[in-house]
Amino acid sequence: MLQKTTLNHQSASFFDISSEGTPAHFYGANGFPSHVYEELLNELGQKFALKSLLFRACWDDIPTPKKQVKWQVYADDLIAFIEQQYNEPIVGIAHSQGATATLLAYQKRPELFKELILIEPASVSKLIKTVFHPIPLWLKKKMKPMIATLGKKEKWEDTLSFYEYLRENQGYKRMDDQKLFLLAQRSLNSNSELVFPAEWEMLNYGLPVNLDQIIKNVKVPLKIIGGKPSLFLSEKVRNYWKSLNPNVSLVEISDYGHLLPLENPSIAAKEILNR
Repeated sequence: MLQKTTLNHQSASFFDISSEGTPAHFYGANGFPSHVYEELLNELGQKFALKSLLFRACWDDIPTPKKQVKWQVYADDLIAFIEQQYNEPIVGIAHSQGATATLLAYQKRPELFKELILIEPASVSKLIKTVFHPIPLWLKKKMKPMIATLGKKEKWEDTLSFYEYLRENQGYKRMDDQKLFLLAQRSLNSNSELVFPAEWEMLNYGLPVNLDQIIKNVKVPLKIIGGKPSLFLSEKVRNYWKSLNPNVSLVEISDYGHLLPLENPSIAAKEILNR
């Protein structure tokens, strides 16, 4: 059930999936509201007392930022949410940028977490971070990944038109038509507008982080679930992360890609629950 609360003086939205089991939180990827993870969240809710805070891009009446958004913003939102909603350390479960924000939250407030289960965390090398951050926004908009959002309209004629747009995107090639149509449907509100605005999605890409040092210092069990090695999470990065910290376990599900929890929610849930 979608609920509202106040975080950092803003009206925030979150899903309250289950109240029975080990306390846990799920944080989704950039550009994807928690709505689209419904099958995954329902399966996890059978074992976890689970909530899922939406990225602030999806909150009511929040202004569109005028500049690139630091990923620490989402970590701080998560910290405030955990402090408000939980009374003991939680299992942090997350995907892509949500996984990165969860790690940033752990770095700042490690006592809030007792375990981390992260799917395809979004990270860049130290060199790319150093080179990419200072590039002017107007130039970044001509580069990947920002350029990929420019054809994504805020308002669509209907679900079918958004589905057809997504079907042309190679990033969704592993999703069958039924799953992709559901994704399109859940990504739009009743006015056929994106729940997660494309402008926010674009600005979120501008200031990526390097996770090496954070992963090195994690003191709780950390499970990283990866799809097929790619630019998002290469074989080299996976092996390096495993070498950094004995608390890290890494599982590869090579039949799927970066969007693993959307491509096959049941397999993702099974691996998350295999603790």
